[in-house]
Amino acid sequence: MDSMTYNYRPGTNKLTYVKDTLNWARYGNDIDNQGYDNYKYDSIGNIVFDRRVGVDSIRWNVYGKVSKIFKHDSTAIFYTYDVTGNRISKGLINKAKDATQTWYMRDATGNILSVYTYNDTSVNKGQLSQILTNLYGSSRLGTNTLATNVQDLTIPAGISITGLGTGGNVA
Repeated sequence: MDSMTYNYRPGTNKLTYVKDTLNWARYGNDIDNQGYDNYKYDSIGNIVFDRRVGVDSIRWNVYGKVSKIFKHDSTAIFYTYDVTGNRISKGLINKAKDATQTWYMRDATGNILSVYTYNDTSVNKGQLSQILTNLYGSSRLGTNTLATNVQDLTIPAGISITGLGTGGNVA
């Protein structure tokens, strides 16, 4: 539930902080009030700092895409892009120096066909896994977010998808 007031630097479109007039304690997954000057920007208006979520630095590439994010807890996030500006990978190094990698596979027009992750311990014990595919090649029809382990090539006997029933794999 939200009842937001957005506060900007005078004469600009640069947001300085957000205030929620509703009691934030009643809603666990809600934006909390932010302190004054929560956001900072570079000379061309890109956000480079977000105090509330612990972002110390956001670096942008010359094409206006986020290239690196450094957080207060020593987490670092790195992004790479193809020549058309589509994100092709995301790397995350946490404070324990564990690295997680995500790759985005696209078709010729730039639509995401599949997303893979490696070393994410919350998915298949960190093994290389396909974590997203579009149903029948179109995100309009839905996305499959079942984590398929593609590293050890174990093929499950079948799966159960809520609302669609079960399906078996044919080898």
